[in-house]
Amino acid sequence: MGKSVKALTQPLDKSSGTHKHMCNHACVLGHIETTPKGETVGDPSLPSADRVLDCSGLSCPLPVVKTAQAIKQIEVGQVLELIATDPGVEPDMKAWSTRTGNELLGIGKQDGAFHVLIRRAK
Repeated sequence: MGKSVKALTQPLDKSSGTHKHMCNHACVLGHIETTPKGETVGDPSLPSADRVLDCSGLSCPLPVVKTAQAIKQIEVGQVLELIATDPGVEPDMKAWSTRTGNELLGIGKQDGAFHVLIRRAK
């Protein structure tokens, strides 16, 4: 068996617009691309996340299961950011959001991790 990785949800630090990953590096929310110097830039068309769920290292179906649990912990209209390394997270989250009625706002990839923004609809 591989080592166990625990999913982590953290509230957003609204003052700085950042959250901490499990590896403790700061990340600007809503990012999709990186500048040539490696600095993260935000996509102004995407909303900021109200909560972050880090499922890095977890395989299917755990990112979907953890997302289903975490979405219930935020208010309708708030945004959850899922961070996952499993390449299956993209089709899984598209199917999950369609099935549940939650709004998939965007999926980006940076430094080997997928960043999925989901707005709670109900």
